[in-house]
Amino acid sequence: MSTMHDHILVIDDDETARTVIGAILREAGFKTHVIASPIGATRAVREHSIDAVVCDLNMPAMRGDALARLFRQNKAMRSVPLVLVSGAGRDELDQLATAGMVDTVVHKADLGTQLVTQLRKLLARR
Repeated sequence: MSTMHDHILVIDDDETARTVIGAILREAGFKTHVIASPIGATRAVREHSIDAVVCDLNMPAMRGDALARLFRQNKAMRSVPLVLVSGAGRDELDQLATAGMVDTVVHKADLGTQLVTQLRKLLARR
């Protein structure tokens, strides 16, 4: 069971999506920090002692999978669980999941049923 001690960074360029994801996570007991762009994500992870990142795939500044590659190349960020969320086709999401850059993917249509479950699984592995 998560507590308010689990800090989750939400990155999504869409304000509605950030609001919805943040509300789902807060209701489940997570402490959330939200930003609209992957720019500054590394700093946010350090400053807020982030335990996991939930990131949208398609954003104008940088795609979520590109951010994932940067995270995995950064020694300090490598161990932070990364959940990619998207409304993209499930085949594309499955390919990203099997590529190993992200820890799991959640389709935006499944946020209410899958996001918290997947995050709790990832955080339990620590």
